[in-house]
Amino acid sequence: MTVFTNVRSLAALIAIAALSMGCGSGLSTEEATQRCDQERNIKRMFFSDGSYSSCISCYEECGDECVGQATAPESYACPAE
Repeated sequence: MTVFTNVRSLAALIAIAALSMGCGSGLSTEEATQRCDQERNIKRMFFSDGSYSSCISCYEECGDECVGQATAPESYACPAE
């Protein structure tokens, strides 16, 4: 029984680790909004409503890995995998 319990515990830990990594490194909507508000303040002339939406989506999806694309108006994307 002890071996079976240890195997089950190990399997549970692996499943939890896989699920937490599968959730991605995205930010919450509140954190993404804060980042994008900062971006908008810095890049005012190049920042449109579409830029803001792109920024929020990007930060929610890939977090700190989100990259501005240096376009006018600014756009954002996750790095290619």
